[in-house]
Amino acid sequence: IIDLVRRETPLYELLPKRSIRGKFVDFNQMTARNAAVFLPEGAALAVADDTYARTVIAVKYAYAIGKVTGPANASMRGYIDILREQVQTHTVSLVQLLENEIINGSIAVNPNGFDGLLIQIVTNVTALAGAPLTIAALRTAILQARAGSIVRGLPVGGGNPNLIVTDLARVDQIKALLQGWLRYPAPTVSLAWGIQTVEFEGIPIIFSKYMSTAANVGNLIVLDTSVVYLAILQDIVLEELAKTDDAMKFMIKWYGCLVVRAETFCAEVNTIA
Repeated sequence: IIDLVRRETPLYELLPKRSIRGKFVDFNQMTARNAAVFLPEGAALAVADDTYARTVIAVKYAYAIGKVTGPANASMRGYIDILREQVQTHTVSLVQLLENEIINGSIAVNPNGFDGLLIQIVTNVTALAGAPLTIAALRTAILQARAGSIVRGLPVGGGNPNLIVTDLARVDQIKALLQGWLRYPAPTVSLAWGIQTVEFEGIPIIFSKYMSTAANVGNLIVLDTSVVYLAILQDIVLEELAKTDDAMKFMIKWYGCLVVRAETFCAEVNTIA
């Protein structure tokens, strides 16, 4: 069997994964640090406190459900283990669902899913309004992630971006932008699982086939993966379902959600030509 609808899932594979206990992910964000001061001798000592904001993200549940009838299993036994094949394809389907949700997920569209990167990143967002991607726009997005703010001035804190994610068409755009500066050896880097890719300012650029290549709707995301992870209550597991007819029914399930602990450490460029 040759898979004509094969799509890789680089973000699902590359993002950190953390085990959790419970139906919610809870964490605090420090939004303001206490102010240290110089004082004269013998001055009154006023307390300075940090400011924190509480964030709660609900765990969501994903399923791929399959079935193989008895006649199908018997008739195909001579050349293929159809049950094994169906378990494999349903597992791939579930992983592809997660890859799409990591990027495009929106609770407003599907409350049973989770918000993806394009929804969770809200501070450092630049809309090109149908204009082509430029080196300046790419550098600005990286600057915003490092500075922690879209506003120019004294950085308010920031991340260390280490991954750029976009679509196939915009990767080609970036290669074209860099073409005049390429020297031997070309600026490429090897990531986990044999992913070979180009880099910009030392940051690898990968593509996901779950990001649209259509004109004027392109997206590019700059990530600090130290603050982005998949929280997992139940990792991918196979479970047989009740046998109510001459068939073997099963489900592949996953419980978890995407957590962006500091969206200001990331950046997004959207509506790229």
